[in-house]
Amino acid sequence: MRGKGIDAAALSINRPVLVERKRGFTDIVPGRLQDGLLGDGVDSMHGQARFTGPNTLVIGDPSYVASHVLIAREPPSKPFGFPGRQHVIDSADFMELPGLPPRILFVGGGFISFEFAHIAACAGSTPVILDRGPRPLKWVDPDLVELLISRGGGASVLRPSRERRIAVGESVAGGSVVGAGAGGCEGTS
Repeated sequence: MRGKGIDAAALSINRPVLVERKRGFTDIVPGRLQDGLLGDGVDSMHGQARFTGPNTLVIGDPSYVASHVLIAREPPSKPFGFPGRQHVIDSADFMELPGLPPRILFVGGGFISFEFAHIAACAGSTPVILDRGPRPLKWVDPDLVELLISRGGGASVLRPSRERRIAVGESVAGGSVVGAGAGGCEGTS
């Protein structure tokens, strides 16, 4: 991973280089996908579409007639369903942050939270993973999960009560205050 944002010897991260490397993978995907579709004889149109007949589709000014139509769009991010959700970002926004705060909370105990928490720890932040279940990564061998948590490289895992309630608010100091469960765990970032 030398030269790609990760220094294996010091186990540290050069975040700007890592983010640029990520963009090298993700920024080319839409163009490659569209080129592949065109190569397979599929016309790709972009814009707001509406049907004007069983086989007629209008996108902007022109209308198109086809025997088969596929409407594909990027799904919206799954909305967070707790108070203070406007203070929370999703995984795509996380990778676009210009820098990381000294403390950062990851909501959910899945693979992406663990990956990002370990990246954040190597970048110098103190990450916390908040998981609502009895243990994170519930589909992974429990012994491996406990080993990952115990050797987490600075990433803490909190398990609030099973009521699965979370709320995020602004603190007077400018960060965010997080409350989870019925008095189960609280923290300030």
